[in-house]
Amino acid sequence: MNKAHLTCLVALAPIAAIQAQTVTYVDAIADPLVGTTNTVATSGDPLATWYFDAGGTNPTDSLWNRRTGFANSSDVLQAKTNDPTPGSFQELTTTITGLTPGVQYQVYTFFWDAGNTQQWTLDTGLTSGNLTLFANGSDGVSGATAALDASSLTFSSPPLITEADRTMFAADLGIVAADGSGEINIFVNNSTSVSNNSMRSWYDGVGYAAIPEPSTYALVGGFLALGIAIMARRRKA
Repeated sequence: MNKAHLTCLVALAPIAAIQAQTVTYVDAIADPLVGTTNTVATSGDPLATWYFDAGGTNPTDSLWNRRTGFANSSDVLQAKTNDPTPGSFQELTTTITGLTPGVQYQVYTFFWDAGNTQQWTLDTGLTSGNLTLFANGSDGVSGATAALDASSLTFSSPPLITEADRTMFAADLGIVAADGSGEINIFVNNSTSVSNNSMRSWYDGVGYAAIPEPSTYALVGGFLALGIAIMARRRKA
């Protein structure tokens, strides 16, 4: 390896350190009968006003429902309507708990997309009311940010990622610090940008990975810099 290659490694070390982090998957659970609740209506409205556990393939318009029979733990929260109307569904908040206050985390929101011509999207972000539209990049949804195939991530405990013709995708929300209580709030809503019978949002859960401290980068960079110095001395000799 020559000096140029080692210099490149020094520059890329922080990026590689972030990408190599292991993601912890957190299932989104709204119904207390299913498990420990971590997902509520951002408005604070009670469960009965925005959720209906249809448990099958016939959800009620304007109400989130639990689609059962597959996926992870409590299955998925599904929003589906044949005539999308802006604001017809409640924005949801999923809270990640048990984090280290002040530590920065890379966070993701997980949703599903079906094959063929369907377009399953999700609006999600770190600020209530200011969400980004995410979709499978292959779906060609206008104005959407391409989500990652969830299989491209490394999980501490891998969730179900493919099922029948469906694939789970990850909306990369960026880096955020846990608050003083060791929590991060992630906001989601169904997309109203695609007006056809195929449009739906299958919200599965969220994920996080701790970002290494700057001292970690310095340590990695220091070792690589030492390697450069050694290589330079050898070339002079």
